[in-house]
Amino acid sequence: MGVHCQVASADGTLRLNAAGMPAIRTMLFPRAEATLIDTWVTIGLRGTASDSYTVEDLFVPDAYTGTREEPESRRDPERLYAFPMQGLYAIGVAGVALGTAGAMLDMFKTLAGDKTPRGLAKLADRAAVQSGVAQAEVRLGAARAYALEVLAEVYARAGSEGVSISSTG
Repeated sequence: MGVHCQVASADGTLRLNAAGMPAIRTMLFPRAEATLIDTWVTIGLRGTASDSYTVEDLFVPDAYTGTREEPESRRDPERLYAFPMQGLYAIGVAGVALGTAGAMLDMFKTLAGDKTPRGLAKLADRAAVQSGVAQAEVRLGAARAYALEVLAEVYARAGSEGVSISSTG
């Protein structure tokens, strides 16, 4: 199992990162160390394995932890590993949203080419539908281009020399 969490020092105070904020580390530990809590009732998201659990008095050795916040602690100096975790999640979620929107638009275009409501002209032959589809394609293309532009900028700022983008402002 794994968790992203703040880390307490031996005296109980939270470790701080270079920005003076509580440091976040990713920790891995055997599933047997956790008590699962049955809170995950879903319709279609079961595969995400976003389970709830508790652990008590668990010590995780540093060898089973990692962070992107401290360049010297990264196991790989490449740019991808300088991305903060929330940034990785954000671009992943954006990619899913863009893919879903693109698939929905494609499905609508297929439907519009076949659907003839109440014996009238096909949806695809209506000017308002054609305009709406064109506007949706432009918005989707713009959103995709913006996401890729921001990702390229963040990737360039990460640098391979080990400078974390989360601390460069």
